[in-house]
Amino acid sequence: MIFLGVNTGTSADAVDCVAFRFGSKGQQLLGGVSVDIHSELRQDILAAVELSTLDTEKLMSLRHQLTMVYSQSIQVLMEQLSLSVNQVTAIGLHGQTIHHRPDACYPYSLQIEDAHHLANIVGIDVVGQFRASDIAAGGLGAPLIPAYHQYCLNQAEKSTGIFLNLGGIANVTISSPSGVLGWDVGPANALMDLWVQKCLQKPFDQGGEWARSGQIIDDLLQQLMQDPYLQAGLPKSTGRDYFSTAWLNQFTLDQFTPEDIQATLCAFTVNSIQADLRQHAHQYAGAPIYVYGKGVKNKFMMEQLISALSDDWPVTTTEAIGIDPDWLECGLFAWLAFCHHTRTPVDLCKTTGALRPTVLGARVQQVR
Repeated sequence: MIFLGVNTGTSADAVDCVAFRFGSKGQQLLGGVSVDIHSELRQDILAAVELSTLDTEKLMSLRHQLTMVYSQSIQVLMEQLSLSVNQVTAIGLHGQTIHHRPDACYPYSLQIEDAHHLANIVGIDVVGQFRASDIAAGGLGAPLIPAYHQYCLNQAEKSTGIFLNLGGIANVTISSPSGVLGWDVGPANALMDLWVQKCLQKPFDQGGEWARSGQIIDDLLQQLMQDPYLQAGLPKSTGRDYFSTAWLNQFTLDQFTPEDIQATLCAFTVNSIQADLRQHAHQYAGAPIYVYGKGVKNKFMMEQLISALSDDWPVTTTEAIGIDPDWLECGLFAWLAFCHHTRTPVDLCKTTGALRPTVLGARVQQVR
């Protein structure tokens, strides 16, 4: 059976779409594409993330525009792979996270997408609302990916491994014979992206070269490392609406050069990951760390991470277990659609705090 996964990360720079075949022998990646989100829509999305209250009409406009990009990515991939709609069982759709508030009075995680419209445009059933399903089961709604990491590790016939996602937010999974743990560490690229957008009007720091040109501001780094979220116990989950422009603005930055701030934000990502792993993964010293996500392409940050972590854990990418680091996160949603189709419960009890394993998602059927 072939399932598609569609995902937009917290950076809101592109829509990724992948195709996986699932069967008795596990999963097979058939291909993936990335379709850019145009700059105006991207800025509107990032602005919505920063707002504590949202305009309904504006939100519905963003929902429609994003759904059209989702449709485009699916059509591009299916043409690339010469797939017909009858060959695809379902699409797993995450949507764009605007607010993630698992600690609110009425917990919620808001992803904008129009699964009904998408199903009718492309002619394929769509499975979405994965985070809402986990919250309904008593979980935080994130991170969802640890169960998929365990599946991938089993497919590679490995018993123990640590997965590190470098998206907008960094998250960690520890998969071992004793079970699976997973949590959100804090920012990976989110703050660095915000700063380079503000200062250079670029979507991201290509290769981390701007950060490389700066010097770490030790006093500022110490202030950043005192954030209460970093001290919180597990399970924990966060998002870009927490590590936001408002979060950055609480620090006095105008006394420093922009490139030194960028270097310090990069160090903040590296140091927070190192501290979290030393606290929660010290007993797994020697286990490989498989890195994935767009941050893999930040050469400077990867150099710093390898330097910080390699004394305790060998650092590689998910290529080592046969999965392109660009497509692993998107593959999660293809796998969740497969699990929904086969009515397979996903166990996130030790990662999100869900009260029980749950079949995640809601299926929207195309109008036939």
